Amino acid sequence: MRLRQRVIDGVYWRELGQKTHRGMEGRALEGLETGGRVFGYRTVRGEDRTARLEVNQAESTTVRLIFELYAGGNSLKGIARKLNADGVTSPQPRR
Repeated sequence: MRLRQRVIDGVYWRELGQKTHRGMEGRALEGLETGGRVFGYRTVRGEDRTARLEVNQAESTTVRLIFELYAGGNSLKGIARKLNADGVTSPQPRR
């Protein structure tokens, strides 16, 4: 492949990534689903078939704990060890 084509391809992919990120960010700011499973939230379909995120109260306690531990100076590895020791279940895939 020629150098010019590689440069053009690189620019195209970078711009495509930026556009995708901008679109996903806009959806997230509107409270809409962006795809995938988000721990601490659940997807709720509206009457107009749009998927909105709603706080999952059971998981929100764990999310708050993670932020408190991190703000308290715990490392990510330390937080994971504590959650595992406490028997906190990890996010489960959709069925």
